[in-house]
Amino acid sequence: MSFNCRQVHGMVPWPHLTYDTRLSGYRIGVTEDQLKGAPKYSRSQEWDWADRENDRRVYGNYGTPLWY
Repeated sequence: MSFNCRQVHGMVPWPHLTYDTRLSGYRIGVTEDQLKGAPKYSRSQEWDWADRENDRRVYGNYGTPLWY
């Protein structure tokens, strides 16, 4: 799952997201420091979804085991 703040996108692993029907959106279970340290990309950059190193960086930032 990615988040968008001021045209900068960051990643949060799915295990840290909980859908809240009252909000019609997700709650995230991470710290502000984790969000700040998350790998990011902008509109001018392409995120390579096939690059497993990107997965390791994202999941490692949140201390989450890789899903594969």
